[in-house]
Amino acid sequence: MPKSLIQKAIMFTFVGVVAVAVALVVNASGAQAAIASINISPQSSQVILGNPTPYIFSVSVSGDTVIQANVSVTAVPAIAPLPTIVPFAGNVSNFTVSYTAPVVGAVAPGTVVILTVKDAISGKTVDANITLVRNLAGDVCIIDSFNPGPQGSCFLDTLRCSETGAVKKCVAVRDRIAIGTWCSEVDHCDVRKVNFQYTCNKDENICVGAGRGIDCSDSSINKDPDLGKLVEDVARAQRCDRGLVCELDDNNIGQCVRDIGAEQAVELGVGGTTEDIRDQIRRLINIALGFLGVAGVIIVIYGGALWMSAAGDDEKVEKAKKTIVSGLIGLVIIGIAWTIVSYVLSVSQGVGN
Repeated sequence: MPKSLIQKAIMFTFVGVVAVAVALVVNASGAQAAIASINISPQSSQVILGNPTPYIFSVSVSGDTVIQANVSVTAVPAIAPLPTIVPFAGNVSNFTVSYTAPVVGAVAPGTVVILTVKDAISGKTVDANITLVRNLAGDVCIIDSFNPGPQGSCFLDTLRCSETGAVKKCVAVRDRIAIGTWCSEVDHCDVRKVNFQYTCNKDENICVGAGRGIDCSDSSINKDPDLGKLVEDVARAQRCDRGLVCELDDNNIGQCVRDIGAEQAVELGVGGTTEDIRDQIRRLINIALGFLGVAGVIIVIYGGALWMSAAGDDEKVEKAKKTIVSGLIGLVIIGIAWTIVSYVLSVSQGVGN
């Protein structure tokens, strides 16, 4: 074989070996850059809507021979800023991801945000779930920047800020109050109606029917899980105030009524009722004024009888006139007193409940 052909064969062989070596090195470098594991802590969490404090997730990325790689962090839906590329170098890398929840006007409560950490080389991904919730019954009312109030509003579509002493609570707005909505004070169940409708069962921390005739059907129970208990969580025995029971008919329609023992006690004339105390006061005042009205009428009749029997005696006629005038004045005073008392009780029932 000619010497030139041998040299060419050796050269081609050398080039082939070098190419294979380079390929192996490249593949080895790629393997070294692959991530063996990704961990996110916590894997699931609840983040309060409108909370300006970022929520921190810890991420650790590790591998046997990791030299350098790129990790991307995304969130779906993308409703808060996140880092998109996190470069690192070394065998083990730890970093944090900050997530700031939006206000309620930007996203609905109950939305689940999926936080994804992905290795750009291996394609390995790990997810964490973030459930966005309202700050219900917290010690501080969260401010809604879309509609701030003088004390710092809650989310005004469904919540209002109630202040009891130095503590502020987020509770249901008045047109969303129903049996089952969260409460810790009677004021939290106040719907500003003339008749006393709901009161707070502080043992269960839910609003309940305050008196007879309040609708306690399944359809009338709170329907928003962010506002309190739902129908499946509110037993019939919990739907009405003490001394009352929720009586449902065959169509699952019912109302709060006195329990059997209380009903019998009323029929026997003993025991009390669960009605608003102002209704009982009004009833007692009506009875008392009724007796006084009868007495006034009797006095007028007596004065008329005196006048008819005076037989022209000026002294008796004058006495009869004074008696009739006194009776009429008494009746006028009784009528004015009844009007004032009824008005004051009605106003206090509409404002103070």
